Amino acid sequence: MSDPQKEHIHFISAGESIGSTFKKTIKDSGYPITRAVVIVEGDILIEKKEDDDYRKSTKQKIRDAINEVKYLCEYFEIEFELKEIPQISSNLSLNSVRDSVLEILEIYPGSKYYFNISGGGKILSIGLFLMSLWVEGISYHVDRLNHFQKLSVPKMHVKDISKNPNYVYIMEIISKSSRRPIPRKELLGKFKAKKGDNNTEKEFGGILTKHVANLINWGLVRESFVKGNKKEKEYDLTDDGIFALNFIKLQSQ
Repeated sequence: MSDPQKEHIHFISAGESIGSTFKKTIKDSGYPITRAVVIVEGDILIEKKEDDDYRKSTKQKIRDAINEVKYLCEYFEIEFELKEIPQISSNLSLNSVRDSVLEILEIYPGSKYYFNISGGGKILSIGLFLMSLWVEGISYHVDRLNHFQKLSVPKMHVKDISKNPNYVYIMEIISKSSRRPIPRKELLGKFKAKKGDNNTEKEFGGILTKHVANLINWGLVRESFVKGNKKEKEYDLTDDGIFALNFIKLQSQ
């Protein structure tokens, strides 16, 4: 783990398959996990006379799945918490989900937050996803075939990109390059040619560095090193970067 002092908390919406989805997260996500917080509707934890056989069976499957997550946490030495969301008139509200997560955030401020919205009802999953936006967390979903998918959330408004032509220039150069990823030297040369200004190479380099850093921070450009050269950097568009560039082109038509 890169920062042993920081908690990496995974909020999990309780459902029948969270045991397998949590196992997939541990195995293949690449995300560090120090604490798992299963968010469950209070109704799931109690038996009611009005429950029919299907409801009773569903509740038991969810409770079994929660216990499986707890077992996995014990095995991998991950802290485990079960957070029950109170319900009003047997209905779960987005406010209840929000407030329950907020209580955890108050206990562990400054942590890195992840939201597994693979299980649970619609309101619970939507509530956790909305909270991920508030805290700039990472949301992800694991389907029944154990396909893992991070849910991309824009870190900027498309107007913030399109209003500065430098961002579009850079993404267009990368997109049209016959060599992907494109080495920094090549990107700088094409950026200078496209701009056509009288700036010095050093000034162009500073402009490029500044704007590429923003694109990387927004998750639109990926930075790596040229193979066999730990000093020369190269760049490529992420899936979100490709989408953003295509969206900007569409908006400009």
